[in-house]
Amino acid sequence: MTKTKEELQRELRLLEEKEQKNTIDDTHRLTVINDEFEMFEIDVTPNYDFDLAEKAKITGLIAMIEESSKKITRISNKGTKAKVYEWVEIITLLDLVFEEIFTMIYDLKDYKTPSLPNLDLFEIFLNENQDFIKVQAKTLTEQMDKLAEKYNEKD
Repeated sequence: MTKTKEELQRELRLLEEKEQKNTIDDTHRLTVINDEFEMFEIDVTPNYDFDLAEKAKITGLIAMIEESSKKITRISNKGTKAKVYEWVEIITLLDLVFEEIFTMIYDLKDYKTPSLPNLDLFEIFLNENQDFIKVQAKTLTEQMDKLAEKYNEKD
């Protein structure tokens, strides 16, 4: 049974509407800062299709946060008793990591991406990409262990 031209056009229109709805659902509200240091929100669509180099870079950036996790926990547990410079140190680290990662995810080149207003999007990124992050982290750990063994063999 062949479909009429009208039926095919209706199906195409429905598919296009569904695709547009899915694209809208994938849109995130990202807080950014422009060159004049004005902060505002923009709607962006994430791209989680990373090449191997980007995956390695992301893993390294997340490792930077992991290395500082005890310090971050210690300072955050202090709450209001923590010194201002301690909070600035944490925010600086997070801003560095977030800006690099968000530039890759959202293809942002004209904006800075502050960390604190975008914590929820970072959590979404981690949840969406946890499989490759775990694999990359495991590979990186194995490589570091091998390097440490080789270094210890020299002694």
